[in-house]
Formats: sequence, C-alpha cells, structure tokens
Amino acid sequence: MTRYFEDLESGTREYCGHHAIRERDIKEWVAKAESEYQQNTNENGELIAPKQYIRAICGRVLLSTPQEIALKGINEIKELEYHEQLRPGDVLSVTIRVVNIDPDQDDSHFPTVDIKVTGRNQSDDEVITYFAKAIVEREE
Repeated sequence: MTRYFEDLESGTREYCGHHAIRERDIKEWVAKAESEYQQNTNENGELIAPKQYIRAICGRVLLSTPQEIALKGINEIKELEYHEQLRPGDVLSVTIRVVNIDPDQDDSHFPTVDIKVTGRNQSDDEVITYFAKAIVEREE
C-alpha cells in the first residue's frame, strides 16, 4: 500500500532499495563528470567510490526504486556526512526516516516532509547520512 503525504507521520521509516557498486559504473561516472571528480584509491590500491557518486546513487535509489512512500523529489540536502568508503563489490542500501511534517502545508500543491537519509553497506555500517526535504505526492 502506497503512503501519500496525508498518511505520513513523524518517525515513519522506509527501506527504499539498494544498489551494487561496480568498478565499471564508478569509472563511467567519473568520466562523465569531466574530470571534476577524480578516481581515488585506498592504501591497498583499491578503487574507492567518490563521495559525490555515493550521494548520486542514494538519490537514484530514492527516486527510481518502487517504495511505499510516494516520493516525487528531494531537495535542500544538509548535514551531509560520509562515514565509510565504498568499493566495487559493496552494496549500498538506502532507508529514510520522516523527521518532521509541516502541518501548515494543507493547501500546498507540492507538500514536503523533512527526512533523514541513511545509506549502509552490506555489513550494515553507515556509509552516508544526510537530511533533506522530500516532495511527497498527495492522495488524489
């Protein structure tokens, strides 16, 4: 059952999906970024996913994976923190928690809720966390 803006409450949690990190994808993303971001390796010479790539993958998972909350967009990212590195072969799982719902949006065509986004690796270690405003579809 899909939950719309009217159905959400503070504290609602939702698993949004996951993404397998592949070396080819990292290299393609860095190449498309036109040298703005460079490939990085760790002390063992392993390829590391750039932080901006991790954030982009979170956004892709949030908006392209079917989920219970009817998300239509994400903006105003703040308090972004990277906790762990991702390498090819890792799996990034993304969840959200509704932090706040502004009750003054009853007439808004594009209501937003404050969410916390958390990305974890396959070992359940936090990789990335940030707060954002999520645009949530209204029930018709």
